[in-house]
Amino acid sequence: MDFEVGFRERLKSHLKNNKDIFKNARPFPHVVIDNFLSDDHAKSLAKTFDLEKIRNSKQGWTHYTNDNADRHRLEDEFYMEDDLKSFARLTNSRYFILFLEELTGLNSLLGDPYFMGGGAMASETGGYLKMHIDYNWNAKLQLFRNLNFLIYLTEDWEKEWEGALDLHNEETDETKSVYPFFNRVIIFQSDSKSFHGQPIKLKCPKNKARTLFSSFYYSSKKLGTVENDPHFTIYKQEYSPSAMSIKL
Repeated sequence: MDFEVGFRERLKSHLKNNKDIFKNARPFPHVVIDNFLSDDHAKSLAKTFDLEKIRNSKQGWTHYTNDNADRHRLEDEFYMEDDLKSFARLTNSRYFILFLEELTGLNSLLGDPYFMGGGAMASETGGYLKMHIDYNWNAKLQLFRNLNFLIYLTEDWEKEWEGALDLHNEETDETKSVYPFFNRVIIFQSDSKSFHGQPIKLKCPKNKARTLFSSFYYSSKKLGTVENDPHFTIYKQEYSPSAMSIKL
């Protein structure tokens, strides 16, 4: 189904209702937008996350499980179902990136057709992602990371299942929790201050998963709030197995 018709007008409405929220948000620049897509569009994307296929498929899905994370991820759009593939391409489209630039005030953004570290994600009961700041340099694109876009795609998510994305600023010690309710989007700045994660293990039923699609945006310009040289993902020290194992 072609959901692109009308999507541009929906973005204009979101821009009108949310402009100036991003730069003034705490604990760091972000905006949360509910009902981001039309209900039909969001439901079409939700249907592309078949949990049994995700668990058993060898077609692109990878189960990442280690001390810092436990989740499934699909980066390669070749293996995405048609509706999700179309949406993935929309997030890298001219008018979508112009929407992000005007919403955030960040200029000269470029999308990532490789969806490195992003794309489709699914976390089952017990899944988690510990607090971290993202890698700040995309070696494939040779660009600095500036912005993250996430849309949650599990229908009827219950708050008691946990799954909130925690945003934390170490300098101010402020934290905000954003629950992964269906068709909710969070857009946030990616820099040296934007610690975030889903550290509390999921308590959802075994037939449910916390599903989302994410895309990241880059620029040749390093943000002034990026203090470090290029680095990989950095987890908070208290969540680092090597740091916790240090003894006298």
